[in-house]
Formats: sequence, structure tokens, C-alpha cells
Amino acid sequence: FSGFAHSITLDCFCQDHGGLTSMCRCSRIGGKDLMRIMSATIESPNIRIGHMRDHFNEFRIFAKKMFSHKGAIFALCLRYFVDSGSLSSPTILSAVSLIAMLSMIGGNLLALKQTDLKRLLAYSSIAHLGYLLIAFVALQTQSTRFAVEASSVYVIAYMLTSLVAFGIINLLSSREGQALENSELSDYTGLFWRHPGLALALTFALLSLAGIPLTMGFIGKFYLLAAGAEAGLWALLAALIIGSAIGLYYYLRVIITLIKPAAENQSNWELGPRHATSCAVLAVFTVNLMIFGVYPEPLIDTVQSLSASLFR
Repeated sequence: FSGFAHSITLDCFCQDHGGLTSMCRCSRIGGKDLMRIMSATIESPNIRIGHMRDHFNEFRIFAKKMFSHKGAIFALCLRYFVDSGSLSSPTILSAVSLIAMLSMIGGNLLALKQTDLKRLLAYSSIAHLGYLLIAFVALQTQSTRFAVEASSVYVIAYMLTSLVAFGIINLLSSREGQALENSELSDYTGLFWRHPGLALALTFALLSLAGIPLTMGFIGKFYLLAAGAEAGLWALLAALIIGSAIGLYYYLRVIITLIKPAAENQSNWELGPRHATSCAVLAVFTVNLMIFGVYPEPLIDTVQSLSASLFR
């Protein structure tokens, strides 16, 4: 399913730039078309990757993969649950609720034990999926449209924040002529004193993932809380609060590591002119995180207009 969603999204972006509209249109394809697309994806998996490699640099390929997997699966599942009404089944509703609760608690507990920054963020993404499922469970109530808006805002906030966080890690994990896996948390000790701009951007991304006010992540999590409260999902909201408290601890642990004094033998990352484009893209994403955290009305208006078209 992930590979199928990946292939559809790459087609949407690389061919006609249809974005979300194309993904929603693809969700209504027939069974024969589905099998044909899946067969083409399995038989020629390098076609789209090669196409992207010809047109995008390493950071943009990473960004495309981030939006492809999570964005496509979210769009397809959202369309499916809204149109099919599957959550009206008590069995499916209970199963999704259980998955959401286990994801929120289990994902944060797994991330809590990690000393590798990439793995920490990867395990925390399990918890964020659990948060998102609160809005999916809320689809079975009378406030379906508001649940769609909440899930959309949260996905946009999470994906943009993740692009900043993983983009910085990806940027610092490579040097001229070789690839280094500088992803241990100890490798980032004193990053603020070596590269203050990247450290500030990473700090802001971590605060957004934690849902701290004045960040885009806070807006997304607030929407989820509102959707869950309106649907009366108190058990899931309790799990969200507990999971967020655990997440805040390990996110702050990373931030404290960034501002600690660097050791004398600490490796130094040298950023050259070849990193200028990536740094510029990261700066734009970080500024957007700040703007939409303080002034989210343009984002909310866009999501509301899209959800309105979905329910026509």
C-alpha cells in the first residue's frame, strides 16, 4: 500500500503537479486500474526514482519521499474513510482507537530510550501517527468536516516540521567525498556554538514537534484536541496528553544537548557553498513554521476551503 501510494504521489507531482487534487482523484480509481498501477510499480520501481534524481538534488529527493509516503497515505485513507463510512462499524472503530492509543504511548516510550537522533525522531513519528488517528476516529461523529480539517492541519504541520528536523540531520550527516552517519545525540553536543543558525532551526522544529505554543505544531495539536473533545474521545485525549508529556521530555533533552559546551575533540561540521541551497530551503521552511505558528489563519482558511470542496 505504501509503494502504491508513493507511485501515485510521484506521478501527481512530477507529471501534472496536481498535488492533493490528483491524489483525491486517484482514490476513486477502479479495481483493474489499481492492479495495473501496482504491477507497474513492482515491475519498474526505478523509473520514478531515476526521474527525480535527474531533476532534484539530494535534499529535494528527501523532501519528496517525506511528502510521498505520509501525504499520499493520509490523502487516500482520509478519502476512503469519509466516502465509505467504515468507522461506523464498532469493530473497526475499536481497532483504530486501540492502535491510536498504543501508538501514542508506545511510540513515545520507544523514543525515550534512543540515543540516536534519527531513531528518536523515527520512533516519535509512531506517536504522531497515533495523535493523527484521533481525528480519524472523530470522523464517525457528526463533526466529520471539522475532523477532516483537524487532521489536515496536523499533517501539514507535522510534515513541514519533520522536513526541517530531518533536513538538518541529513545536511550534517554528509561531507565532501564521503557520507557520515553523525546521528548519535552526542555528535550534536554544542551545535549551537558551532552552527547557531542550524541549531536554532532544529530547536524550533523540536519545539514544534512537542506542541509548544507559538509553533505550527501547537496549532495542529490544538486542532486535534478540539476535534477529540467535540467527539467525546476522552480516553484518546488522555493518551495524547500523557504521550505529549513524555515527548516533551526527550525533545528538551535534545535541545539541552545542542546548547551544551562542545568537547575539545568534538568533530566540526564544515558547510561549504554546495550546502547553500539546502540551507536556504531549510531557512524558508523554518520561517514558515514561525509564521504559521503565530498567524495560522491563511493555512486554516486554505484547509477549510479544501474540506468544503470535499463535502460538496
